[in-house]
Amino acid sequence: MAADLSKDVIYLLEIGRPHLDYLGPVRHWGQLRIAASPDGYWVRGLTAEQLESTEIRSIPYKKLYYLYEGQPQLLFPYGGSVPVKKLPPTLLWTTLEKAMPLEHPFYNHNYFGLPEKLSIRLVAYSGHVEEAVALLVPMPVLEAYIQTAPAVRLEPLLWVIVDDQALVLGSPLLPLPGKSYWQRGSHLLPAGLDFEWSALAPTLEKELPTECWLLWDEDGGYVAVQKQVCRPLSISSFRLSRINI
Repeated sequence: MAADLSKDVIYLLEIGRPHLDYLGPVRHWGQLRIAASPDGYWVRGLTAEQLESTEIRSIPYKKLYYLYEGQPQLLFPYGGSVPVKKLPPTLLWTTLEKAMPLEHPFYNHNYFGLPEKLSIRLVAYSGHVEEAVALLVPMPVLEAYIQTAPAVRLEPLLWVIVDDQALVLGSPLLPLPGKSYWQRGSHLLPAGLDFEWSALAPTLEKELPTECWLLWDEDGGYVAVQKQVCRPLSISSFRLSRINI
């Protein structure tokens, strides 16, 4: 973006009428205002930081602009320095919550699958690096470690068996070879990956059982792990799990 932009700059987002629902991830941002025009919708009130957020960057079919407070109709493309169009006159602004009322369809919360029409992809995460909060490690590797580890090192952690491997949850994680995950709500996502559309996470939170951790793999599949079966990590709990297998 041009270096001489000041605090008097106003940022706007333009999106076509068929794509209004893609604004769902920012619907709760209270400072935003939206207005309809013959060609689509305009959103104003974004900050420079929000323009670089995952929520905004994941919205497809959008166009970003800025204008100067003293020149309210000349629109510059975000990252450019030459005006390309004018803001439509006499726009009527309202909040996104009023313009996009929520509609809650019925879901069977006892069903652990995903609707066949919903395609889920995980992609490389473009935001800042998230702290790992879970580790999937082979059972023999964990068993060897906890035999000599001090109890204070294990106390903050929970664990559960998932497909013949140990899923360890908590922080700080153990220094063991394995597959690490970061947390988005009840979702445990492989380190370095995120949902292709960030709006998908809160939607899935509503549709899927909240009493479970949803352990995702790179192919978009997941395993639902009951939170209540996670046990404090200790030598005794590990030995007991071996007896019950």
